[in-house]
Amino acid sequence: MKTLLITVVLALFSLQPVLAQNNHPEDWIKTKFDHDFPNATHTKWVVSPQYYVVSFEKDGIRNKVFINKNDGSDYALTRYYDASKLKPGLLKKVNRFVPNTTIYGVTEVDINGHAGYRVITYNKKHIYVVEINENEDLSIANQYKNHGLSPVQ
Repeated sequence: MKTLLITVVLALFSLQPVLAQNNHPEDWIKTKFDHDFPNATHTKWVVSPQYYVVSFEKDGIRNKVFINKNDGSDYALTRYYDASKLKPGLLKKVNRFVPNTTIYGVTEVDINGHAGYRVITYNKKHIYVVEINENEDLSIANQYKNHGLSPVQ
């Protein structure tokens, strides 16, 4: 029994460098990320089969980028923010499209240079999920009854 325990412990210690190495990006990818996203804070790397998924904050905005493990190219960037960070032209369009609502949050997704948005707006009666495509066309993706969503104080 003692021999089995020692064998298992040694096996785990021998696997530790291999497992730890897989959780961190290669140096050249980390260097590229630091160059592409200077001043990124709260950085967290997660490994998937084809991509590194990096969550971070930059300029007060939460971001997530998918980086190709083979060539280091950015596949997709997702940003999460409030109405104050939405482009003024899009803000006007949203306010006209769903009048008398408040913007709760914005999710911006850029996949290979094609940007789109999901904007959550609400009033006392309803919550709307507004989609904005790369041509800045707006549509209602979902509509729900509001059972208590209110401004954060």
